[in-house]
Parts: sequence; C-alpha cells; structure tokens
Amino acid sequence: VARHDAWFIERARELAARVDRTGDIHAREALARELDSLLEVHGRALARAVDGLDASTEAIEILLAADAVLATRSSAKTRLDLWRRACLAMATAPPAAVSASRATGRLGQALPAREEDARAELLLDLGVVLHASRDWEGARSAYMTALGDGRAARDQRTMARVSGNLGALHHDEGRADAARRSYERSVELAAAVGDARIEGIMWANLAVLDQEQGQLDGALERYDKALALLEQARDQRLIAITWSNRGLVRLERGDRDGALADHERAVEALRLVGETRSEALAMVRLGVTWTIGGRRDDGARLIDDADVMFA
Repeated sequence: VARHDAWFIERARELAARVDRTGDIHAREALARELDSLLEVHGRALARAVDGLDASTEAIEILLAADAVLATRSSAKTRLDLWRRACLAMATAPPAAVSASRATGRLGQALPAREEDARAELLLDLGVVLHASRDWEGARSAYMTALGDGRAARDQRTMARVSGNLGALHHDEGRADAARRSYERSVELAAAVGDARIEGIMWANLAVLDQEQGQLDGALERYDKALALLEQARDQRLIAITWSNRGLVRLERGDRDGALADHERAVEALRLVGETRSEALAMVRLGVTWTIGGRRDDGARLIDDADVMFA
C-alpha cells in the first residue's frame, strides 16, 4: 500500500499539473484511472482494518493520499464512497447515521497533528461532496472549517477556493448578494497569488449572477475578463464553456452574429476536449441561435443530436 501511495502521489502531481495548465482530457482520464487503482488497493486494505487508532490513522492517510486528484473526478460519488469507507475504518457510527456536521467535526479532530493547509484541502473536498449531495448545512460547516484552517496557514490559494465554493453554495441557496460577496473575495485572493484559473472561474460566476439579474452589459464585461484569465491558464474546457455562456448574453443583447460565433467555437472546442454533456448543451444553444437566424431545419437537427447525447 505504501509503495502504491508513493507512486500514486508522484504520478498524480504530474498529471494534475497538466490538467491545471491545459485542461488536457487525456491527463484527466489518466488521473481517473490512477484514482480507481488507488481506491482498489486501499479498499482491500480498509476491508482488513480493525477498529482503533491504527485503523483511524490508515483511513486518514488514505484520504490525504487521494486528495491530490479527488477534485479532478467528475463524479462526487467516488469521493463520497471513499469518505464513507474511511468513516467506517475510524470506528465512527455507520455513515447513514452520521450527520454531516458530526462527520466534519470527526475529521477535524482526527487531524490535530497535520498542517492546517492539508486539513483545509481535505475539508474542502468533503464540503464539495456534501454540496453535491445538496446537504447545505454540512457543506457550509466543512467550508467554514476549511476557511479557518486556510487563514491559520496563511494559504491564500486555499482561501480563494473555499470562498468560491461558499459563493456557489450561497448561489444554490438563492442568496445572490452573499454569493457575490464570496465570489468577489475569491477574486481578490486568487489575484493576490496569481492563480489565473481560480480568478477566471470567479469572474465567470459573477457574470452568471449579473446575467440572472438582467445586468447584461456587466455580464458581458465579466465574461470577457474570465476568458482572458482562463486563456492564461490554458484551460480549454472552461474557455469553451465560457464562450457558450457569453453567447447567451450576446443573443439576449441582440448580437446574433456574436452569439453565433461564440456558440460555434464552444461546440468545436468541447468536442475536442471530450466534454460530452457540456458539448450537448452548447449544441442546443447553437441550434436555437440557428433557428432564430432562419436555419430552422439545421437547428432542429442539431438539437435532436444533442438530445441523443444527453440520453
């Protein structure tokens, strides 16, 4: 297990760096395979674990070993499954009986000797899992604990990520003003450490808020800022998704030619990176734009193709 962890961490850092730099779909797929292999190895180890300190320590080590690539998995289920197995190995109550806040507290208590930044990363991942499960209070508890650890460690990059995730949580709860404050705080922190990817994502999130509130000029300006930063980060997937979102704003503003250009670029780019669901959504938007422009048959065919992809 230890040898596999050492290999995994080295390989994961290499692949994660490629994903961060370029959004490389092949690197993302390789990360997924490495994580599957890690889970298989540790799943067997956890099955043999016994209650007590050794099992608790092993479970935490497993979570920390996986942390380098957990955020690259498209499915929250894998992270949730790993967390549940670790809960069992730590001799907590069965996962179904453990409240999210108690789980977060247990995790915090289990890492007293760890550096705060390591624990913040782990709690941030737990918060994402709970958020995806629509457990708002559990996610908030994990994010706030992670934010406190990030402050203690003076880790502005982690604080930027947590602030952004808190913004997304507020957004999902319908608290637009709180979401905007958190996104703006994340922008400040990301800019301070020169993380163009996080900053770009937050500008795009702010643009979505503007768009939802009918502030189309502001949304267009923020999408332009997001694209400039994401191009620096070379994340082709996020660039394409942002093109697609900007295309909607342009269409709402009556700029059909600009919308058409954005949607066509988005569809082509998402096809290249293999992001099927986002590609299908971009195809629907392009199909609608074609239909508005008089290409009704082409638009209908494209929307039908997207429907098949969604299925």
